[in-house]
Amino acid sequence: MCEFTSRDFIVEGTGLPTASIDYVMLFNILHSERPELLLNEAFRVLSAGGILGIMHWNYHPGTPRGPSMDIPPQPEQCRDWAIGAGFALLEPRIINLPPYHYGIVLRHPE
Repeated sequence: MCEFTSRDFIVEGTGLPTASIDYVMLFNILHSERPELLLNEAFRVLSAGGILGIMHWNYHPGTPRGPSMDIPPQPEQCRDWAIGAGFALLEPRIINLPPYHYGIVLRHPE
């Protein structure tokens, strides 16, 4: 079953209970003005041991798609923001997802 809800995620959060989700995927969204709010909410709703997947546009001028270069965060920024929110980094640290993306996989501490 799927339930769709329209809400201002930054202002209202997800509306999900704390520690109620096993996986969160943040796809091409950490270029928002307040990425730490997104990561803090992901941390809140993930259960202990839950996985956070981050995927974003490559930070490279040769990437023919996606936003201009002043918008996407660098992989190290996303990694550091997630660690700052409390996540533990899994190996490999930053995953190349050719041709246009990179990924990072982190875990909510158990």
